[in-house]
Amino acid sequence: MSVFNRGLWAQAVVLDRLYFAVQKQVQEFRNGLLAVIPERYFESISASDFQYILSGTPVIDVDDWKQNCQVSPRYEDSTAVRWFWEIVEESSNEEKAEILCFATACPWVPSGGFSQLKSVNGRLCPFTICDGSGNLPVDGFPTSHTWCVWNPT
Repeated sequence: MSVFNRGLWAQAVVLDRLYFAVQKQVQEFRNGLLAVIPERYFESISASDFQYILSGTPVIDVDDWKQNCQVSPRYEDSTAVRWFWEIVEESSNEEKAEILCFATACPWVPSGGFSQLKSVNGRLCPFTICDGSGNLPVDGFPTSHTWCVWNPT
C-alpha cells in the first residue's frame, strides 16, 4: 500500500466487510423470507412498511405502555413511578424510544403493542418496574436493565 492507492485499499476493505463478509447471511435471510412470503408481495410495500412488519411501530403509545406494565407492589404508589410516567408522557417519541431501549435493549414496540414484548427465548415478558435487589428502602428508586430483550421471532 502506498499514498497513491490507500483510497482504493480503504474502499476494498469497506466492500469486503460490509458486503462480501455478510453476503451469505443476507442471501440466506432472503431465501428464508421468500420461503414464507412470495416475492410478488414485496413489490407493493415500501421499505418503511417492511421495517414496521419486522420491527414494530415507531410510534410509542404511552397508554398501551402503562396498561401493559407490571409494577412491583412496593412501587405501586411510588413517587418515582409517577415521575417516570410523567417524564415518558412529556418526552418526544424519539426520547420515548431511547427510554424503551435503555430498559429493553430495543427502541421499537412490537407490532402487537406492549402486550407482545418478548424475551430472547420468545416468552412474553411484560415491561416491569421493580426493585431487582430486594434491598432498597421503600423510598428508593426502581431500577432498569436489559435482561428481558424483545425478539421479533
